[in-house]
Amino acid sequence: MRPVREREPGQAGQTDGAQSIRRAIKVIHAVASGGLKGLRLTEIAHLVGLHVATTRRMLMTLVEEGVLQINAPLSTYTLGPQLLYLGQQAKQQHVIIEPFRPYLEEIAKRSGDTVLLSCRAEQDAVYLDRIEGAFPVRTMTLDVGSIRPLGAGAGSLALLAWLPQVERERIIDAHQTNYLRYSLNSEEVRRLVVRSKKLGYALNDGLILDGVSGIGIPITDQGGNVVAAISITAISSRLQIERANALTEMVREVCRDIPFWRVSVDLPRSL
Repeated sequence: MRPVREREPGQAGQTDGAQSIRRAIKVIHAVASGGLKGLRLTEIAHLVGLHVATTRRMLMTLVEEGVLQINAPLSTYTLGPQLLYLGQQAKQQHVIIEPFRPYLEEIAKRSGDTVLLSCRAEQDAVYLDRIEGAFPVRTMTLDVGSIRPLGAGAGSLALLAWLPQVERERIIDAHQTNYLRYSLNSEEVRRLVVRSKKLGYALNDGLILDGVSGIGIPITDQGGNVVAAISITAISSRLQIERANALTEMVREVCRDIPFWRVSVDLPRSL
């Protein structure tokens, strides 16, 4: 890796925040180039084109966050455990997206509505993929990369509702304040969880955005752990309960052969 010259303060296109982020990324890349042995402070400073004191401050912050670690006997810096965790999360998301894409496309084709794939990331839902149906009125509520607290929205509610109760309660308590941004509260989320378990799928009937509704169907791995959710969003007039039930059955039919994954619950026969 060749040395990178430090930009002059105030240079066009650089804000203080953006410049700090770019510097941190360059530091991480430099440390990665040192392999298992790592690099010393002066070596890193030379590679990124920063003053030694500036580099030391950045390294200390990255170590505190677990992004880097210090090899004390060698006085070198190497990649830290937090990067391993993030890499595993990215790998998991890629593993989920690839097999699901053709099934999402089929669901969007049959329903005509917007179809989303989400997965759990600790206490939140991350939206990984989105396919638009042919219905002319589209619901532009979530994009790929959007993050919602578990329980806020059809997909994230599906990820929450089928978790073990103790874990579910811990997450709901942690998000008490966050739910307010989505016109929800903890008790309302608990009520939605109960309704979801009765329906066999999560239903958001215009609670977050007036006139926009969605259903969420949880997906489990072979161990029975809820790891993803498929959701369909549409204008509320297209997602009355009868059609919501029919769409849920359609999703289960389409997704029955996804390798290594399964739709985790059945629609109650009484509905």
